[in-house]
Amino acid sequence: MLTAKICTPANAKKLEIRLESGNEQVEFSGLRLEKVNRNQITDGHSMELWLNMDYFDEVYYSRKLGTELYAEQEIKHFFQLCRKRGVTGVFWRISIHGQVAYRSRGAATVFPGHAPIEQLNEGQQKVARVLQMIDPLEVAVREARKNGIQIMIWMTLSDEAIPHPTIPDFCMSEFQRNHRDTMLMNRQGEVLPGTMCYNEPEAIKYRLNMIRELIDYKADGFYLCTRSHSHEFARDSGDDYGFNPSIVAEYKRLYHRDIRTEDFDLEKWRKIKSRGYDEFLQKASAMIHESGQKVILGVAAATLSNGVILGNYGNTPFPWKENLRSGRIDGIVSGQYMVSDYFASREYNRFLQVTQPGQKLFFWAQIYHYGKRKTFSAEELLQQAKTFAFLEANGILYHEALNFEENDAGLFLPVSKFFQKKGAVQ
Repeated sequence: MLTAKICTPANAKKLEIRLESGNEQVEFSGLRLEKVNRNQITDGHSMELWLNMDYFDEVYYSRKLGTELYAEQEIKHFFQLCRKRGVTGVFWRISIHGQVAYRSRGAATVFPGHAPIEQLNEGQQKVARVLQMIDPLEVAVREARKNGIQIMIWMTLSDEAIPHPTIPDFCMSEFQRNHRDTMLMNRQGEVLPGTMCYNEPEAIKYRLNMIRELIDYKADGFYLCTRSHSHEFARDSGDDYGFNPSIVAEYKRLYHRDIRTEDFDLEKWRKIKSRGYDEFLQKASAMIHESGQKVILGVAAATLSNGVILGNYGNTPFPWKENLRSGRIDGIVSGQYMVSDYFASREYNRFLQVTQPGQKLFFWAQIYHYGKRKTFSAEELLQQAKTFAFLEANGILYHEALNFEENDAGLFLPVSKFFQKKGAVQ
């Protein structure tokens, strides 16, 4: 049986469906095309409603929410609001690029790390002050449990720094400041700041130590996200970085060439680079699953279709099918910004080919348009939701909670009503 759902523009004149088979033989019986108007979809109550909570932003922009600090009482109110609006769960970001917004016991660097307080702006100083007052993650897990909300720990995997006009290595962990060979390198040995090369054993060890201490917070699991800001440090064709010592040594062992100075096979190099990323994911998944928690992987809106990691890993192939089939991951979030109808269709159909029982597909839905510097209207947000409902996604992940809290009546309430059975949302 073949099932495919395709979203096309309303003014499309022609639809072409191309089918390929490995043995060049395809037979169909009972083939049927059905046209569905997205606007006929009146609700998404079969889908889960999730929110991205970037705690750094919540504190940094707290005045937009009418409060000077976003601390314990504000976190309590947030989860009460989530319960009121029928939210299924929250992806709670602990990453502040390479530093963190929780009380690490030594595995990670708590913000602002080495940065002089006097060089931080007002919002950043507020974040540093709150992290001295409370452990936001501990409060969040506790309040999520009280309100019947699921909570996943959102960790970015290769987003370890951000440019700053006066502070070098801003938001970078002390680990990476002391182990610069764990950043992706070009052929000249120059690093791409803020990236993480998982072919280096120390990089895997560092990240697993973080996960080990975060497991003790007893959240529902981890959202391991490939989204990154580190590309802001350099232009990258997609194959400019990945010449780290371990990759160089492995290629030389297998193929007897020095990729720093000699011509080499691009695909063989990419596969070696991919193995480090996949090795980390296998070890992290085993550790998380052993604790009884789940693993959700966040990828770009073209990763399933194109089979590459993208972001600062560029054209590196990623065996997402094997990770789903093996059960290493329990679900995927497709998208890291706005997801077009076209890409949503492609990713849904790819996921459908290999998904196992219980695995879920979520789509990222964007509330704020960074390019136009405007917040989408409730109707525009619902148009995104209707597309994902048509594709029968398991849920939607709205980015981010700050925007909903800022306009509860105008955005949060109408969106939440779409996801709930009649009368379920107050």
